[in-house]
Amino acid sequence: MVPQPRLRAGTLTGYGTKTLPGVREAIEQERFDDAVRYITLTAGVLNAYSDRLDQASALLRETQQAAASRAADQTSTQFAPCAH
Repeated sequence: MVPQPRLRAGTLTGYGTKTLPGVREAIEQERFDDAVRYITLTAGVLNAYSDRLDQASALLRETQQAAASRAADQTSTQFAPCAH
């Protein structure tokens, strides 16, 4: 699960959404040790999300290939000559 608050909320945001607030706020406040920590956390979240997208894409490709194969098999059996 992607912990979305790390990517969308921050201590200074009020009700507005800010991009990568942990990183941005730490840099703005010159808390560079915190910035490095949030960069690492954010990169981990984005890499995990990317991995999940790759898995979902692979599953979708496999499903589409299996459906195409089944459709081709059905088409070839519909037009096969009958043996008498």
